[in-house]
Amino acid sequence: CIRDSSYAYGFNGREPGSVPVDRVAQIDEAKILSDAARHRAAGSEFTVVSMHWGDEFVTELNEQQADLGPRLLASPDIDLVIGHHAHVPQRIDEIDGEYIAYGLANLLSNQSSSAPECPTACPLESQDGVLVDFVVDRSDDGTLGVVDVVVNPTWVDNGNTWKVINTQSPPVLGAAVDTAVLSESAERTWSTMGIGRP
Repeated sequence: CIRDSSYAYGFNGREPGSVPVDRVAQIDEAKILSDAARHRAAGSEFTVVSMHWGDEFVTELNEQQADLGPRLLASPDIDLVIGHHAHVPQRIDEIDGEYIAYGLANLLSNQSSSAPECPTACPLESQDGVLVDFVVDRSDDGTLGVVDVVVNPTWVDNGNTWKVINTQSPPVLGAAVDTAVLSESAERTWSTMGIGRP
């Protein structure tokens, strides 16, 4: 049994009381740990915590990520932490054989440095994305754990086709994408992630 719980740093300007508590949970370390323990007691063999955190368009971790991430992963009830919200790739850390993917960037978005509505706020990296394969297997002692991590960089072609393109196998037809742009995007993502390069 694998369980996932999600938490957000905030609600895009809305007051916490205006958001139904059954739809989104605000980041609260004690609640996250309590929820994970409850999932484990209910039979979860592998618990993933999803975090909506980080500073937009910043590849470096903010204080909340750097402080809270390792503490969450230290819990015996949490096996993997996956984050998003920064809109650019952030690193993956391995701590005692478990992983935190702090930020998975954009998958499909209209953000780019050339978009009319985002000429100065959105960096080039906002078109970078990533699909990460966390390979989970059962060990000899019967517990589940991540045994391999593969980072698959993507790039959003939001000027031509509005497609998510695998930077390692771009389409032959249907997109006028410069392969150098894809190579540069992949290199930025792998360099930032720090792990999972094939």
